[in-house]
Amino acid sequence: MAEKQISRRLLFALIFSAEYLQKQAYSEEEIFKGFRTQLDRFKLRGGIAFFDSSGEFLILPQELFTEIVLPSLRKEIDWGTVPFLYDWKKTPAFRDCILQKQPLFLPSTNPIIENAFPPSLQAKVTQTLRHIPDEPGVIVPLTIEGEIFGILMLGGKGISKRDLPLITSFGNQVATAIQNARLFAKIRQAESRYRDLVENINEIIYTMDPEGHFTFVSSRSLFVLGYKPEEVIGRPFQNFVVPDDLPTLIVKYASILKGTLEPSEYRIYRKDGSVRWVRSSSRPIQENGRIIGVRGILTDIHDYKKAEEAFWKTEQEKTLILDNVQDFIIYHNLDMRILWANRAVENSFTESPVGKHCFQVFENRNTACVHCPLPDILNDGEPHEAEVIAGNGAHWLIRGFPVKNEKGKLLGIVEVSQDISVKKRIESQTREYSEAIEQKNLELTNRNKELDEFTYIASHDLQEPLNKISAFSELLKKDAGDSLADSAKKDLHFILNAVKRMRILIQDLLRLSRTGKSAIKIGLVDLNQLTAKVIDTFAPQIDSTETRFIKMPLPELSGDATLLFQLYQNLISNALKFHGAEPLVIELTAEARNNCWILGVRDNGIGIRSEFFGKIFIPFQRLHNRQEYEGSGIGLSICKKVVERHNGYLWVESEPGKGSHFKFSLPSGT
Repeated sequence: MAEKQISRRLLFALIFSAEYLQKQAYSEEEIFKGFRTQLDRFKLRGGIAFFDSSGEFLILPQELFTEIVLPSLRKEIDWGTVPFLYDWKKTPAFRDCILQKQPLFLPSTNPIIENAFPPSLQAKVTQTLRHIPDEPGVIVPLTIEGEIFGILMLGGKGISKRDLPLITSFGNQVATAIQNARLFAKIRQAESRYRDLVENINEIIYTMDPEGHFTFVSSRSLFVLGYKPEEVIGRPFQNFVVPDDLPTLIVKYASILKGTLEPSEYRIYRKDGSVRWVRSSSRPIQENGRIIGVRGILTDIHDYKKAEEAFWKTEQEKTLILDNVQDFIIYHNLDMRILWANRAVENSFTESPVGKHCFQVFENRNTACVHCPLPDILNDGEPHEAEVIAGNGAHWLIRGFPVKNEKGKLLGIVEVSQDISVKKRIESQTREYSEAIEQKNLELTNRNKELDEFTYIASHDLQEPLNKISAFSELLKKDAGDSLADSAKKDLHFILNAVKRMRILIQDLLRLSRTGKSAIKIGLVDLNQLTAKVIDTFAPQIDSTETRFIKMPLPELSGDATLLFQLYQNLISNALKFHGAEPLVIELTAEARNNCWILGVRDNGIGIRSEFFGKIFIPFQRLHNRQEYEGSGIGLSICKKVVERHNGYLWVESEPGKGSHFKFSLPSGT
């Protein structure tokens, strides 16, 4: 009885110790260590066993055997390699305790010890146990929320079945202590992760009580404020705010405590006395429906605000310049809120748009417009533009340009919007006019083609009656002979001369028609060789007039050799025809310019007055009568058509009595 009474006192002491461990919320390792200390103190043996991951085995504490049960086997067993995995299903006591989740009293604990060792050692273990007093014990299931996670084993002299309730209570206290330790381990792990997050972000994380005293500040405060967290905690935020910004901030803090969420921008004093701009975003902390404080994030926006201040510092100069621009010029912050607008924008609204979102001002929307290029700038930091049509039908060209600091950080956006309605209307009208002109040109081309065909047919058909007039006139002259009166002979002579002139006109008209009608055959033409052949055709006239030719080196270029031969032939023919009293000098000129050649035929003949420069290129327009100079007046018209068919231009430079210089341009490409 004395031993049992002592045992009960010891058990009460153990229960008290377990409650103490539970309240201290030790780690599992510390709980096991305290548990072993108490067992040693009260001269009891036992341990705590947990299930392995499969749940098929119990992991028995090694010290149960190495220090208490079998010290005589220490030299024969490598205790570091013996797996103390206990197959609890082979032992009826463990099986009943675990499956029924009920504590059990064990009159003898040696069978449990024997089953813990591998078969190769059981003989030695059994022999050793014969010399060790067998003691009773208790096994208690350890549960958390009804789920068993381990077994508490306790053995010693004086333990009886009647002690089972006390030992069960002790086991429950141990289970609760282990559960608390595991929960606190998870909490510590979560706190560690949270602290790592808080301590490594660029913003300051803080909490404050309702009176505005800091209750927590992350370590980032050292970089932003210059204070260590412990130098800030316990102090009111008013101690750090610049006095001019304090009244507004106090009002906003009171609003936050009432549930209003609104960020604040203000200046704070650093520990070294310098001033920095910050932005805080806070929300109330509620507990059981009651607001117990505020938590928030404090961001250093000093560089951003300095950039804004620099912008506003030069506002007057910008205003003088930009207010005289008719385009809309607007500066937006990163929230697309208008911070500044030039006079053209201000004068377009009855109320100032400054401080409002641009999409609210211009389109009466709550979100950015689909066509707006500004969100693209916020996404990639690059300039963007777009043409849009406003609700009133006006066309606008919107250009957006990012504003960045020296580190490349985006601070805002400059928008330049131009009303291009007039431009669009002109473009539309121009397209209409161009289409109309193109249509007129097509009609004119068709008419010219019809005219060329008519000219060709008319001139061709005119030759037949003309030939008959000429033939019958010659027959009349032959048949009549000398019997014709002198007046009749004179009339017949006029008829034959008129027929001759008419034939020349018709032939020239045919040549002009063929020049514009025949297919052009482009090939490489050496103008030096071509002009030499042209000059040879005028050999008799050149000899009779003692004409001197001056030839510059002429190029090779692409063209129709036949048409170019005709061009030079007509120009040289005119030079030979319209010469003055002085010896005639004809010069073939050439000058390279950009992508073309300026070619020409210059003479020292009679020259042309400037008022006739346009008239001489019109067919059948003559400046002299036939008695002075022969010809039909169609040669220069043919020259003009030849040059135009080569995508060139023909003109004349001349003064009366000083000669003429006919120039024409031809493409230089081959």
